[in-house]
Amino acid sequence: MVNALPAHSARYWNRPDITWLPFADFEPLSHGLVWRAETENAAIGALAQTVRDLGPLHL
Repeated sequence: MVNALPAHSARYWNRPDITWLPFADFEPLSHGLVWRAETENAAIGALAQTVRDLGPLHL
């Protein structure tokens, strides 16, 4: 089985039975916050606003 995952996956899901191989020609992956509309509350709104205020993070 092959899965394409962001590079940080190797750090967070380090397992001896998985071999991580980098892709040199992949474009950077974009991430975003997602939640169900019916679960939105003040804490989610505050987190979303903080993310908007910080803007994109370029590593």
